[in-house]
Amino acid sequence: MSRERIISNMQRGISPPLSPEVQQQLTQALEAFSLSQLERMNSAGVRFWPHPHSVPPEFRGIVEVDALSSPAAYLPPIRVIRFHLDSLTVNHLRHELAHAWDDVRNDPARDLRPLDSLPESQRRAAVGRLARQRSPFASQALRGRGRLSLRQMMERYRARLPRRELTFANPSTREGHELRGPYEFYAEGYSVFHGTCVMCQARLLRYASELYDYLEEESRTYHLATPNRTVLQSYPIR
Repeated sequence: MSRERIISNMQRGISPPLSPEVQQQLTQALEAFSLSQLERMNSAGVRFWPHPHSVPPEFRGIVEVDALSSPAAYLPPIRVIRFHLDSLTVNHLRHELAHAWDDVRNDPARDLRPLDSLPESQRRAAVGRLARQRSPFASQALRGRGRLSLRQMMERYRARLPRRELTFANPSTREGHELRGPYEFYAEGYSVFHGTCVMCQARLLRYASELYDYLEEESRTYHLATPNRTVLQSYPIR
């Protein structure tokens, strides 16, 4: 399936259609993922939903949600990225898509199917199964070079960080968000690694070097562009 078709399919059910500006934000965020990653997310039914007070109609009565308090959030049991149209950034979208990728790559099912394509009884059962998962994200168990877990990488980053203001997180990210757990550490790292904030990438390399190494290796596996290490190593970190 083409990248364009996947992007369109991830917007199924949205009415009226998203504005060209938001469409462009989605496209830019999805550039951080290879076609094979997008195909797996699409097969698993990952989709966008620009309504912060609700979920797609296929899931009403199956899951209950509170009003969205952040610009965007990924809801693993139904594989939906909800977002506010008025406070959305590409960084937020890229972060939540990293959560979606982290989730679906962890699903042992060989034949992934969009949840909303299932008959209602099967849909309810599938949502219930996903909701009961204690560790939906692969990053909660993954290990990188040296067999360090993502949690151990996060704790090393916490110990190295000289001042909170030198966080590697994107400027639009809520303070301390990347330290909420290995899944947030991974998602924010992914968003920064594949983003445009050179200062953030330099701090990621300096203070969370094990995570940077992991993301660099993952990026090469999927034939994605990687930041220039030489540039980052000499970049002045304020």
